[in-house]
Amino acid sequence: MEWIEMQKQFVIQNLLGLHVRPAKAVVASASQFNCTIQIEKEGVQFNAKSLVGVLSAGIKFGDTVTLIAEGEGEAEAMKTIGDLLASPIEENPAKKVQP
Repeated sequence: MEWIEMQKQFVIQNLLGLHVRPAKAVVASASQFNCTIQIEKEGVQFNAKSLVGVLSAGIKFGDTVTLIAEGEGEAEAMKTIGDLLASPIEENPAKKVQP
């Protein structure tokens, strides 16, 4: 069976960007799928199944990235990972420590 590559753009909503914890969530989700999954930023593609790859992209709050998936399960992968990319994922950087 021949697969057609799927692509969709997302704006990063996590105030701290894709630092280690949200990047790990993206990689864990991507690793569940058999298809090839890439995150493209400014014309450069990064392997979404590699923590080093995702972190190397330097994705910050407000950045627009393109999620690219091709192969078995690509539609589900696009939805699952796209939901992570477009959500705040976690954290409030303004947490206050109580004395």
